[in-house]
Amino acid sequence: MTTTQDRPGGVPDFSRLRLGQVPIVLMYHMIADVPEDPHKLAVAPARFAEQMAWLAERGLRGVSMETLMAAMRAGRARGLAGLTFDDGYLSVLEDALPVLLRHDFTATMFIISDRIGGTNEWDAGTGPVWPLMTAAQVAQVAAAGMEIGSHTATHPRLPGIAADQATAEISGSRARLRELFDLPVTGFAYPYGRMDATARQTVRDAGYGYACSVETPVSLLGDMTLPRITFYDRDGAGRMAAKKLFFRSYTAALGTRRGLSYSPLARQVRRTLTASLHRLCRLRRGACQQERPQPLAYHVDVEVAGEPCSRVTRRGRQRGRRVEQLEKDGCGAGRVIQRPEAGFRAVLAEFRYGADARRDDGQPGGHRLDDRERGGLRV
Repeated sequence: MTTTQDRPGGVPDFSRLRLGQVPIVLMYHMIADVPEDPHKLAVAPARFAEQMAWLAERGLRGVSMETLMAAMRAGRARGLAGLTFDDGYLSVLEDALPVLLRHDFTATMFIISDRIGGTNEWDAGTGPVWPLMTAAQVAQVAAAGMEIGSHTATHPRLPGIAADQATAEISGSRARLRELFDLPVTGFAYPYGRMDATARQTVRDAGYGYACSVETPVSLLGDMTLPRITFYDRDGAGRMAAKKLFFRSYTAALGTRRGLSYSPLARQVRRTLTASLHRLCRLRRGACQQERPQPLAYHVDVEVAGEPCSRVTRRGRQRGRRVEQLEKDGCGAGRVIQRPEAGFRAVLAEFRYGADARRDDGQPGGHRLDDRERGGLRV
């Protein structure tokens, strides 16, 4: 039994999909050897070639999303794997396209319309700068049989932005790409894989035929929320096999996690916990500033080269064994005093209000301790 219904005219309606109907779609960004990759976006050319060969050896054909969607509507999607590349990095033209053509694969390139010929400005301050394809290079990729899709105009996070800004990013990007390349541009990919109800409706209203996300709640699966599996440089044959075998379970797990974050209850709980945590931190900082006890002053008499020498050091009072490091005193010598576990006043004379206070044992604060009073320690 299927939940997919036919639209008027016999065209299947994929606005809602069951998990078992979801095709496998691979997501890539850069295909390049890079020295620094904090976001794990790059796959080495050799690894990418290995991954594409793995698909071909198992009878899977990499295709663009446009081809995959057409095959799904015709009921002939078996043996196909969608290939997508986000952002339009120059390395895709240089290192990925030759591998795709070698295997007679196609793919979808999701292009950021207002960043064509630029760099990954949206990652400024968080990673290295990488070049994007120029308009001529995007046209070269399209001429090689690759589909051109939209990835918004400037790569913003769509959830929560104003409706007019969402329209400019989504509809404006499609219009710009159609103008530049004279192509229909029916596919869209949400930046960062994130979307909300407003973004999904704006994509549908803009005339796109499908849209790709990353982590999609199972309840939202459909042609405007097609999930994708990210493939990394570490994905060799074993990991490729596991992702192919369990991609639907993986999709469901990621979607469940994302669905929890989308729910109003989860958002409210997160906001409440965050506000409470911030409030507690502020209260704690204020309490610490107001109630933090002042460090106590200890007056220590020691003998250096047979002559008495006084030293005052400010340290917090703490029972138990401690080692007190006396910095260089007026006599030019440093000493370490071991406090016994009990009765540390046998070594140090405590002063709260100046050097004239008296010790608990009645001796003057400046009384010079002998070896017995020091606990047998030579200081």
